[in-house]
Amino acid sequence: MTLQPDQEIQNEFEEENWTALLDEYDYAHPQRGELRDGLIMQIEDNGVLVSIGTKREGVIPWQDVRQMGDDYLQTLHVGDSIQVYVQDPENKDGDLILSLTMVQVAKDWDNAAQLLEDGGIVRCKVVGFNKGGLLVQFNRIRGFVPASQVAQLHGRTAAEERQQALQRMVNQEIPLKVIEVDRERNRLVFSERSATQDWRKAQKQRMLTELQAGDILVGRVNQLTNFGAFIDLGGADGLAHISELSWQRVNHRAKCSQPVRKFA
Repeated sequence: MTLQPDQEIQNEFEEENWTALLDEYDYAHPQRGELRDGLIMQIEDNGVLVSIGTKREGVIPWQDVRQMGDDYLQTLHVGDSIQVYVQDPENKDGDLILSLTMVQVAKDWDNAAQLLEDGGIVRCKVVGFNKGGLLVQFNRIRGFVPASQVAQLHGRTAAEERQQALQRMVNQEIPLKVIEVDRERNRLVFSERSATQDWRKAQKQRMLTELQAGDILVGRVNQLTNFGAFIDLGGADGLAHISELSWQRVNHRAKCSQPVRKFA
């Protein structure tokens, strides 16, 4: 049966609209930075082909896959469902570039944002320092602790002394609170001072509820005054009055010959 001109035009119109709809849909056109669920279609020498529902398959470069480690590589099979990160929707060769390692980085950013919202404390390793502060490693993200947020430093600390103090902290694990998350600028800022203050508040509250009269504790003297010694008990400060520093009369705290080690 021969189609009438009007019917031919209608069919062409519908086909064009359908094609345009598919092009527009195309699984919402992948955007850089998105996390997508995908299906492994092929494992090749130069990478892994993954379908994420678009007209063309994406590729995870082999160097990216290798960063996940040999143990992970052995778990990859054709037909497996995996989550991928859209690294480049279309490179200069027209390829859709995906990443596995960036999935973990994206999740680390999400965790950092959650810590900022919750006010939680996390322990991170100090991996370096510069004149401005400390460099710390938060999972796969490099973070920064400004010198003003380092607990043992204060505004009157001399520049040379400050650099020496920062250097001594390298390779240490320190408690931190997230105070700024800017994924676009790759900026993650922490505060040790704030984390330490919160930790001490929690410790003080715990000690006040657990301490009993007559308990004996070992502490560290952190300040001497004319009326006695302030002793750090591991989160809370206690005062040993000058009259309690020795069995003998003490006219001045500097003349006390006995070390202050116990607090009852």
